[in-house]
Amino acid sequence: MINKTIVALDFPDLESTKKFVDKVGSEIEFVKVGMQLFYSEGYKVIEYLKDKNYKIFLDLKLHDIPTTVSKSLKVIDKLNIEMVNVHVLGGYEMLKRAQESLSNTSLLGVTVLTSHDQKEISELSLTKDIASLVCDYHDLAYKAGLSGIVCSAQDLEHFSVKEGFFYVTPGIRLNQNHDDQKRVMKPRDAFDNGSTHIVIGREITTVQDPLGFLDQLKEHYERDC
Repeated sequence: MINKTIVALDFPDLESTKKFVDKVGSEIEFVKVGMQLFYSEGYKVIEYLKDKNYKIFLDLKLHDIPTTVSKSLKVIDKLNIEMVNVHVLGGYEMLKRAQESLSNTSLLGVTVLTSHDQKEISELSLTKDIASLVCDYHDLAYKAGLSGIVCSAQDLEHFSVKEGFFYVTPGIRLNQNHDDQKRVMKPRDAFDNGSTHIVIGREITTVQDPLGFLDQLKEHYERDC
């Protein structure tokens, strides 16, 4: 399970990223580069992480007209990374064009952010409940030919997972601090619920002893095995 655990490198720059990587080394295999780090450092951070032999999920959550997203993804495809994502709310045409623009990278569709609860969904004038929305977005992403979706691990209870489809679930917490996440789940429970990959960020990147946290995480994964 540790090889399917994606560590979110939510750092402001390459220097702080390097300090973290120096601590964990090859104890992790898969990392996520978000908007802050990518907008700060661009290709440099991708090249650095590839040199360290990490698998990379570029978390940009693209959402624009189909042509703009398509052209952007053709550029990203040249990076030869493992995953990138777009918002399913961009619609079927955007999703289909986005998928057709990639040959080296798996495309994920972002459904409903794990920081959203039902109150916020209603404030956006979305009349369905979160479970129904995620089901619809899941089906739309699958129909458009994407490789998987990003959703809360809690959402996986509401539909049948597709064979060979990726279910990448942020909002994962080993301990109790939820930060700004509202729909959370423990790592092992997320995998048991159908996640193919989970994303963990601040719990490991902000602690003094990230290797100690990884030891805790491995013990957690080994329970009942």
